[in-house]
Amino acid sequence: MSTSQATSGHPRMHALLTSTAAAVAMAVSPLAFAATTLEYFNAPAGSFTSAAAYGCSGTGDVVAISTFASPDRAVRWTGGPSGLVLAPPNSAHDSFVRAVSADGSVLVGHSSWTSGSPASMRPVIWRGGLPPQDIGNLPGMLAGECTAVSATGVFVVGLCEPYPFSGTASGFRWSQTDGMVAIPGPTSGTAMRPADISDDGTVIVGDSLEVACRSVPNGASFLTQSLGVLPGMVWSRAQSVSSNGAVIVGKSYTSFDEKPFVWRSKTGMTELPTPAGIGWALDVSDNGQTIVGDFGASGTRKAAAWAEGLGFVDLNAYLDTAGVSRLGDTLALATGVSRDGRTIVGYTEGGRGFRIRGFNESPTELGDIDGDGDVDAGDLAILLASWGGSGAADVNGDGIVDGADLSILLGNWG
Repeated sequence: MSTSQATSGHPRMHALLTSTAAAVAMAVSPLAFAATTLEYFNAPAGSFTSAAAYGCSGTGDVVAISTFASPDRAVRWTGGPSGLVLAPPNSAHDSFVRAVSADGSVLVGHSSWTSGSPASMRPVIWRGGLPPQDIGNLPGMLAGECTAVSATGVFVVGLCEPYPFSGTASGFRWSQTDGMVAIPGPTSGTAMRPADISDDGTVIVGDSLEVACRSVPNGASFLTQSLGVLPGMVWSRAQSVSSNGAVIVGKSYTSFDEKPFVWRSKTGMTELPTPAGIGWALDVSDNGQTIVGDFGASGTRKAAAWAEGLGFVDLNAYLDTAGVSRLGDTLALATGVSRDGRTIVGYTEGGRGFRIRGFNESPTELGDIDGDGDVDAGDLAILLASWGGSGAADVNGDGIVDGADLSILLGNWG
């Protein structure tokens, strides 16, 4: 997932509805806390000292971090006190990362030089040990950024605009084969602003004219449909899509209110519950059963999750109940979740990137694809039927169902 727009205007958070959220968390089975851990990434020293996680790989092992410590830098973090700094194509620029592929091999974002004349903003791909790749902009556009990347890094989506922060961005999908292709909005003359892309690159979500939309390839272009808004709201924005493109999450809002939503093809857009009725859904797990984001009211916001079997969860209260120390900090926003829903990343009030491991940990073994409590022939049948694809049978969360997943399943047989 990408959250290039997710942090705009978010106030820093204080305590909110602690007793209500704690009561929700306390009702969770102790099994859910079996292996819960919390890690922090701290920004390096500089004129600014904060860091934010903007998503994770399918397994949660690789986290996309942007640090705000002059110079601002994109970082590939796998744990521990530091990570791999991703240099911009131009050494005079700052670098920012917005998403990481499911297999952890590709990170995307942008580089910028806003103090110069003219200001510059370039969409960038970091692929393995290769030099950073500036993929250019749409015709007539001078600024751009990448916002999301497909499972193995084949497709990238992002925004281009006439100049940095113009407010008139147009979306694109890029691949090495097709180059940069503009994504139209649902009506003639409009453009889409992509926020995320499915594993195979065929479902793109975002918004057009501040209404959530979904776009799919249509010949040499794309066909885009509006997803609508929640009752009582004016606008909406889709922020993330599940790996197979079936589940979309985001927010629907007015000038004074915002509500998190989940969209499914059979049910359309429905509101996710929060104690205060305010929040934003930012990422969704592979099966659509774990969604992360934030919630709040009256200028206060906290990291949140919506999980199958748990309902709404204040992640701060969840950690407190699990006996996991937050070191005096408050989790402000959850920006990404692993494919299995067990790893959650984001950032804190204190300016740290965070990673939670073992969220809502199931007592069942890896390989129990159908969730019946056993790893058996039923799970094997699902895995073989999904071979070469993705989805729930992608046991190790690397973006493809293959021999590695089969090995795990057979190792936990019975």
